[in-house]
This record gives sequence, C-alpha cells and structure tokens, in this order.
Amino acid sequence: MRLKPRTARVIVTISLVCATGLILLCVVLRLAPAGKPPAVVGPPAEAVELVHVLGTSKDRDPCESVGKLHSYGRQMVPLLIGELRVIDPNPAKANTDGWWHAAWCERALRSMTGQRFKFHTRQKLPRDLAEFHVPEEPLGYVVEWMSRARVSLAPRDVQAKVIEAWKAWHASQGKAFRVHPFEAYGEWYW
Repeated sequence: MRLKPRTARVIVTISLVCATGLILLCVVLRLAPAGKPPAVVGPPAEAVELVHVLGTSKDRDPCESVGKLHSYGRQMVPLLIGELRVIDPNPAKANTDGWWHAAWCERALRSMTGQRFKFHTRQKLPRDLAEFHVPEEPLGYVVEWMSRARVSLAPRDVQAKVIEAWKAWHASQGKAFRVHPFEAYGEWYW
C-alpha cells in the first residue's frame, strides 16, 4: 500500500513532533531533582520546645524566652494560641506550671502581635481579683496588679472568649501581621 505524498509528510511531521516531545520530556525528567518533594518548613525544634516550657519551672527567664520567640517570627503565634487553655483561676493554683504557662503564652502573644483582647465576665470574681478590679471594666486573660505584685487569671468565661478571639484574629490576620519589636517588660507584660 502506497501513501499519498501529503499523508506521508503529515506522518513524518507527527513523528518528529512526538520524538521531540519525548526528548524534551526526558531532559526535563533528567534535570528534575530526585528524591522526596520539599518538606514544609515549620519552626525549629528548639523554638517549639521554648513554647512548651514557657513560664514553667523549666523556664529560667520567661521574659527572655518571649524575646527569643520574637526572633522566630509569626510562625510561633499559632503554637502559642494552641497552648492557651481555660485554667482554674483560683489563686491557690497560681503556683502550678500549667497556670503560669498559660499566663506567659498569652503575654507572649500580646508582645508579638500588639493585640489585647478583653471581655466582661458573668461570673463572680474571686476575692483577690475583686479587691482591685473595677466591675465595669472588661478583663483580659491575664490580670495584673503590679503595685501589689499580684497576677491573676480571668474567670473561665473570659478566658474562653479570649482564646476564641485569638483564634479568630489569627484566622483573619495571621499571615499578614508584623511581629512587634521585642521590648522587655513592655505594655504586653502588664
């Protein structure tokens, strides 16, 4: 069977295009990096550990630790938010690692972001908090009375609202905010 000259040219052209395509495919595959696809880079292990021990008895200087967290940038914020829990605000619990860890994680968030969330409570304030808190004023997660060297956690309902506010803020602002410069014992601390 003989092909018409035009049909033969079409077949030759298609063959050349296919051959060229195969050669290009081989070149691309040869130049492509071998091995696993690049891993998603997260915070270094030492930064994660720093978050986990922040404010606990294992943390020699929590204020210095907050300063170190700043150096790792915004990637630390979701880890800090993940550490927040509703904690028993009873001052008798104030000597526990969990209590101080929660307080310092929220302080670190305030330091890094410049944000502060406050809400009114529907619960009765503990005596030590009621002693210095003006009832009409909203409360933050951590409440400080520095002239008496007292630190309190807000009532549970306020803590829960603050945690939700941090999550909502991060969902909308987490990729775009600038980490504030670290200032030891700045506004974030009080």
